[in-house]
Amino acid sequence: KEKFFDVNHLFINNISGHIIINSLTDENLTARIKKFSFNEENSGFSLNHLSLTLNNNEQKTEVKDFSLRTENSDISLDIAINRQGKTITGFKAVSHHSSIGSRDLSFFLPNLPAENKSIFIDAEVRGDNRSCLCKELTIRSAAKDFLLSMQGQSDSDINTLLKSPLEQDWKVKVNRLNAKGEFLGILSKTLNARGIMLQNFGDINYTA
Repeated sequence: KEKFFDVNHLFINNISGHIIINSLTDENLTARIKKFSFNEENSGFSLNHLSLTLNNNEQKTEVKDFSLRTENSDISLDIAINRQGKTITGFKAVSHHSSIGSRDLSFFLPNLPAENKSIFIDAEVRGDNRSCLCKELTIRSAAKDFLLSMQGQSDSDINTLLKSPLEQDWKVKVNRLNAKGEFLGILSKTLNARGIMLQNFGDINYTA
């Protein structure tokens, strides 16, 4: 029987962490997580390493040097959010050379293949109170059966986009798309099982 991560039935042990709080007031929080890890016994999911630096005040939130590692994944991320009151005036997120293993995704998404397949991601997204820009999004598989390189822009401001992302219009430029039929078949089976119908395709090779 396959095991999945269920937030309603958690059995967490082997928790280990080193957290440093440099400043904590009503207006400001500065903290650093040097290493945090745990095992979730019911699903078998293990977080091997989590570290980050957090700077938060009334005008800005910064998450720097975010690093999350499991046996199958290695994710790095930097996020900066500017605010005026409760309104976000600026947003930027950058991730370079991150990798996600399908085995980790299968803890949260059923119907993925048992064999672990690694996906590498490079991304840079930014937005303000006028528009949002996906400056870079590159997704490629370690098996070289999938590659997507694209950019995108929306005239919606970042607050509108966060509230209803699927309802906003995007201008998308696909620079390159290569996909093997076998990869698309696995993707189709996974999406169809979740009610998102996708027909099977053969190989796709496109370069702008």
